[in-house]
Amino acid sequence: MFDVGIVNLLDGGERSPEQRLDGGHAALDESTGRVATIEDSRAARFFSTRPEPTKFFSVPVEGKPTLETGLDAAVDTEIIDGFNWELPPVDGSADIPKIPLPTQKRQVLQSLPPHVVLHLRRFAFDMSTFTNKKVDDFFAFPHLLDLRPYTVAGMAARHRAAAAVEGAAL
Repeated sequence: MFDVGIVNLLDGGERSPEQRLDGGHAALDESTGRVATIEDSRAARFFSTRPEPTKFFSVPVEGKPTLETGLDAAVDTEIIDGFNWELPPVDGSADIPKIPLPTQKRQVLQSLPPHVVLHLRRFAFDMSTFTNKKVDDFFAFPHLLDLRPYTVAGMAARHRAAAAVEGAAL
């Protein structure tokens, strides 16, 4: 049997105070962090950021020796071919035109809660057997963990540093 506080901690932030099992507490709302889904199509200069409340952050484990390499993989860019971008309506039309473009997508931490829950993805889908298999890879945890490099601000600092190195190399 789950404690009411645990249930609210895991999914209560998305419920209204009337729907929460304990009537809602401000402390539970303050425990919510935010994850930002960023979509970027550089070719057409389209950019979208969707912040969403979250209680945890998923980290892949398979083939990753440490938590830091798992976090690097979790915030890595995914290329989506043909992502449908909505264009502004033309001439007051009710139809919203869409254009498919190659797009970079990533999820990063926008704001950190006081306590972070990391969900380790220890199961992987095996396409040959169409079943889930448990990942038994060794996975090391640091004694101290700095999550700033995996936030929106941290990713921006990484990009500025990489651009400075590229500029110096030219």
